[in-house]
Amino acid sequence: LFLITAMLGGIMPSASAMGVSAKEQAAAYLVERGILAGDENGDLRLDAELTRAQLAVVLTRLHGESAQVEKNRTFFTIQCNFPDVPDWAKQYAGYCAYYGLMAGYDTGAFGADDCVTPQAACTVALRYLDLPEVTWNYSTAVKTALNLGLMTPEAIGAAEEEHTHAPEDIIQNSGDATDFV
Repeated sequence: LFLITAMLGGIMPSASAMGVSAKEQAAAYLVERGILAGDENGDLRLDAELTRAQLAVVLTRLHGESAQVEKNRTFFTIQCNFPDVPDWAKQYAGYCAYYGLMAGYDTGAFGADDCVTPQAACTVALRYLDLPEVTWNYSTAVKTALNLGLMTPEAIGAAEEEHTHAPEDIIQNSGDATDFV
């Protein structure tokens, strides 16, 4: 979510002009578009750490046409060959694996409950963008994202201090979503 909402600042009206925090405004924007839905109680848990399973859900909603993804639920669930993905997330992890948006670990696990690190978030964003002219790898993903203007040094620094991306970090570091969607 960090990278997704990090792109929204350029396309939304000023949060302060509306009397709403930037975080709340970005969250509302993503909810309105069906990208964020919250937990079983509708709680967006904006202060919680973002897991890889949750990131797979967001990426699937950004990348795929929701009706088509749901229609092909069984197909995408079968694509999830990771033993550690909970049932609710298999369709999304499978979708991301099928389209090369996310990969599992060398151990064969997806790391569904692992928190998203800055390096992992930048890797996913660069895969999502699919920029064949840009050469990068996992170890250079953060530097590449910075060089491309996808992230600010301040956002990366703040996230690295916490070692994870909470949904609030993603929303507060908004940029232009049209570059990703």
